[in-house]
Amino acid sequence: MDSRHKIISILSLTSFTLLYLVFTSFPGPVKFAQLNITELIQKRKCGLDFAGAYAMDGQKKSPRKRTGQYYNIKTKQSAGPNCSSPVRLQMFGPDKVLDQQMFFLETSGRSSLSPRQACSVESAAKLSNLHIQVILLSATLDLMDNSTCYLYQTASNVSFYTIDMKTIFVNTPLQDIIRSKKFAKSQYKTTHQSDALRLALIFKYGGFYSDLDAVTIHDLSKFKNVIGSTKINSKVGTLSHLANGEFHFEKKHQLLWETMKMFTKAFTGNARVEVGPILITKAVKNLFHTDSMETVKSKQLTVLPIETFYPIKAFEVSRLWPTEPKSFTDWSRTFENSSMIHFYASQTNKWVVERDPSHEAYAVIAPRYCPVAFWSSDQF
Repeated sequence: MDSRHKIISILSLTSFTLLYLVFTSFPGPVKFAQLNITELIQKRKCGLDFAGAYAMDGQKKSPRKRTGQYYNIKTKQSAGPNCSSPVRLQMFGPDKVLDQQMFFLETSGRSSLSPRQACSVESAAKLSNLHIQVILLSATLDLMDNSTCYLYQTASNVSFYTIDMKTIFVNTPLQDIIRSKKFAKSQYKTTHQSDALRLALIFKYGGFYSDLDAVTIHDLSKFKNVIGSTKINSKVGTLSHLANGEFHFEKKHQLLWETMKMFTKAFTGNARVEVGPILITKAVKNLFHTDSMETVKSKQLTVLPIETFYPIKAFEVSRLWPTEPKSFTDWSRTFENSSMIHFYASQTNKWVVERDPSHEAYAVIAPRYCPVAFWSSDQF
């Protein structure tokens, strides 16, 4: 994307955000002190790019659990007739490929994005300096959701497509297993489809891949042939492993081919993570002849520090909704070495965001990086 296109995209997103906040009503009563963004910090390469403040409540507070399923939330659109009906999506293929692209996958079959998924896309559109390719298995996109409609109608660097699951795996090691009865009967089919599709898609077309539960806070176009690392627990001596939630690879990358080959042998359909992070970690060990992910750094692959994409690890998710109140300075220190922040939707969708910055990371991050998604729903 050239600099002129970047500027137009940023201005478009900023203008729409301002108009949206002016002309739509606040989605509910304010119960907590709100974040005040006092300054934008230029040329910061990682960490929060703004200074902020709010009145800490000084009280302990446990996360409030929602009563229903998060993905059943309906956010009525307020943009008028242009967002009153679904649109049929074009098929993604070689003719849609761009040089600087970032993929998000919605593999459940739903035809719209949840507010938090929309936050992931919106933040990437604003900060990543990449063109955002959102791939759905649904053939249509439901524009009745406020933030989905906003992204479709106004974000010039966001495209929505569907994909042919019968052809995307052709000429990859996954082409037979994806058609198998065993795969069709997977106990975790949505997860396993996503694990398979991200490997084949990036292998064939190259680009940055991200899960739909990560918020982008900095330029991602600088990353080439990288993958983030994390840890499974806090025990002394625990080695880091790779996470497959965020990575960039050039097309035809050997690591992706090796991981797909191992996928066919490891897949049973009985365990949620059997073809996810641990599998790609094993593939790196095989290719680079090492047990330590920290030592892998070459033109073919750089393993990034944990804090780059996963400043809070999966076993630490309570830190995203801390019981003890946190100041803005506390949050800023937590994310000071990060370019993205992963929110682990499978674990955290059960927790309500009450827009309380003392106790919720989203209440600090989202007003800056995905304001439309954040304010579009009272059930963010």
